[in-house]
Parts: sequence; C-alpha cells; structure tokens
Amino acid sequence: MAAGCPRSRTSLARCAGPGRATPGRGPHLLVGDTKFTQLRYACSGSAVVLNRSFAVMALSDKVANYYREARWRAQRRTSAWNILLFPFCIGSGLVLWYALFQLVWMFHVHVYPDHQFNEFWQRGISTGNFALSLVMMFAPAPGAMVLGFMLGNLIVWLIPPARRTLDAEATGYPGTSFRDAMQDLTKVCLWTLPAGFCVAFLAAYSLSSLR
Repeated sequence: MAAGCPRSRTSLARCAGPGRATPGRGPHLLVGDTKFTQLRYACSGSAVVLNRSFAVMALSDKVANYYREARWRAQRRTSAWNILLFPFCIGSGLVLWYALFQLVWMFHVHVYPDHQFNEFWQRGISTGNFALSLVMMFAPAPGAMVLGFMLGNLIVWLIPPARRTLDAEATGYPGTSFRDAMQDLTKVCLWTLPAGFCVAFLAAYSLSSLR
C-alpha cells in the first residue's frame, strides 16, 4: 500500500482512483490487482477442466472394470447350453421390438387415420419427418431388447437340464445367477421401456405427415 494511504475500508475506497476496483465490489482482492484477478479466473478454468478430466477418468475406470468383470464371468460359460441364450434372447428382443412398434403405429394411425403403413419411409420424405419416423421406430428398441433378454433367460431356465447346468456354472461367481440376472435386467427395463414408449408416442403424435 502506498505511503499515506489510509488503512480503513472506506478510506481505501476513496484512495482508489476512478476506474479502479475497490474491495467488496468485484473479484479483486487488492486495489487494482489485475494480475490476481486474471490468476483467479485462470485457476477457476483449470478447476473446471480438472473436474471434467476426473469425471472422464472415473467413467473410463467403470467401463474397464465392467469389461474385466464381464470377461471374468464369461469364463464360467463352458457348456453348450449357453449357445441357446443368444438366439432366444436376441430373437425374443426382435419380436418384442416389432410388437412394440406395432403398438406405436396403432396409436399413430388413431391420431392420423389417413396414414398408411405402405407410405412409411417413402421416397421424397422431408428430413424432419424422416427423423421423427426414426425416433418413432427405434425408441422402443432398448426396452424391447431388455425384455427379450429376460424372456430368453426365462425360456432357457425352464429347460431342466439347462437350468441345472447354468446354476452350477454360476456357483462361485456372485451376481451371475438367474435370479441376479433377472433382477438387474428388471431394473434396466423399468427405465428403458417407459422412456422409450414416451419418446416413441411423442414422435408418433408429432409425425403429422409421411412426406
């Protein structure tokens, strides 16, 4: 502080000349301390960048851990019964996806009775309507595939030899039993299915023209 400049806040404000910052009225700590202000803003920006970097690293660690655990769990699948899971789960998911889309289409036709399915995705459709039709079709897909995995697991579990073999393979691998798998899929389904239906119905309502 310059010699002769008072030390009280009021007097310090008077001492600061016109156009200079005063304490309590801005981000400056000292009168006219421009360098400190720039340093403070630079530190704030660095903190935001660091927080984002930590978030990305945490997400990548979660993905890596999930991949390692999935590979660890996959090592137990040695029986031929596991081959049935793929066609039953994927096939059930595709069938349910088609069924859910038909429900969405029925709602769309109820709102727009003049629309015909053979006019769906016809040549010359506008970009906006094409985007709505894509959302209308693919929004139910995640929930349908989760339901398909649940149904496929159930079908294979109902086969007694397959159930005994798969239960034996799940021994010693926490979270891989039929019950645990169905509980996890149910949690995912409770989010994906309603959200997908809401988005699909909204797109179906907004698709006023198929051209």
